[in-house]
Amino acid sequence: MKRYCFRLEQVARVRRIQEEQARAELLIARQRLIEAGADVSMRAERFENRPPQRGPASGSRFRADRGRDDLLAMALTAARLGEANAHLLVGQRVDEWSARARELSTVERLDERARVEHAAEADKDEQRELDDLVTSRWARRPEATP
Repeated sequence: MKRYCFRLEQVARVRRIQEEQARAELLIARQRLIEAGADVSMRAERFENRPPQRGPASGSRFRADRGRDDLLAMALTAARLGEANAHLLVGQRVDEWSARARELSTVERLDERARVEHAAEADKDEQRELDDLVTSRWARRPEATP
């Protein structure tokens, strides 16, 4: 009986590595999304807790406060854009990981199918050997000779 050897074992190994890499990239993207969410929260808090303007201010003081508020608002907008990009990246990484997992699953199904076929062939070979043994013993019986 021949030992089972999957012809696409190298392909399966490469597919496993690709799937693991895609999963690692997905985890990194999710971590970046968490960090982006924390950045948005921090920037929103800084924007909400900016010091209020006190009474009438000189022109230069007004422009300075307005510039600070604009910078805080731009930082918050940039953080929100970063979070949106992180969401898109996570979606892309999920799609890539799903594709790699599908490819791996296909190769694994081929392997399983080939194993089942090999086992069935091995069973047939074993049954043939047993049939040959029984037939040869039957033919060598003393009653079988004339």
